[in-house]
Amino acid sequence: MATLTVGRALIAMRPWSFTVTLCSVALGSALAYRLDGRYDGRVLALTLLITVPVHAAGNLLNTFYDFKRGCDGHGSSDLTLVKGRLLPAHVFNIAVGCLCVSALAMALLATVSPLAPRKQLAVYTLGVLGALTYTGGPGFKYRALGDVLIVLTFGPVLVLFAYGVQAGALSAAPLALTLPPTVHVEAVLHGNNLRDMHEDSRSGIRTLALLLGRRRAEQLFVALVLLPFALVLWQALTVAPARGAALLALPLGAKLLGAVRRGALTDLPRKTAGLQFVFGMLYVASLLYV
Repeated sequence: MATLTVGRALIAMRPWSFTVTLCSVALGSALAYRLDGRYDGRVLALTLLITVPVHAAGNLLNTFYDFKRGCDGHGSSDLTLVKGRLLPAHVFNIAVGCLCVSALAMALLATVSPLAPRKQLAVYTLGVLGALTYTGGPGFKYRALGDVLIVLTFGPVLVLFAYGVQAGALSAAPLALTLPPTVHVEAVLHGNNLRDMHEDSRSGIRTLALLLGRRRAEQLFVALVLLPFALVLWQALTVAPARGAALLALPLGAKLLGAVRRGALTDLPRKTAGLQFVFGMLYVASLLYV
């Protein structure tokens, strides 16, 4: 029965994925402190209140448009609408509500952040457009461009926003340091698409995983999991040993790769998001230390 409850609304938002946003915001804020000596707890709190609802809205709209386009069936990973747990109107209205909460927090941010409001709004708009166009509008997800959009949104755009509202200026300087956790962001999405290859093929969705085929898609997932570890190892060897702190997450990466070898893909996106968060927060801690 399609009854709107808080529990069902939260499940539809896929809160397990919010760790990606938390990690990117933490990274941007840490870089503002490390590079510019700027940090304000109020700004951090508002940044999270802005970005997490946008992420939730993006997830909800993904569910809404996948269902509307007939992409979800009883074999899909997202059964919120297929099973009638919520109505499409419920999902859409919750997404709009999330965006309203985010917009209100943006108005409050303008009163405490040193970054000019027009610059805040410019970067914020890029992030919102990323959430809206993944499945809505041009629907980049359906055109094998979802990977590019998600990597840009949750990597440079989100980190730059979190950095800028703390530091009071937008700069390309921090972006090179975003690469290791951003690669794992792509691993989360690619893991999801790897798991859903059969369903996506049936629904006519084009993803990078489908374009590559099963074998190459699995090889790419392995590369996406391991590359960030190689990058932080290089930093540990060339900058300071403490930069290798994120290597402590390597056992989680090994478990993921083992799951892929066994074909145990059901929880692959969720577990990859867990790896991204642990790796990312260790990485953030290492940047604050050195």
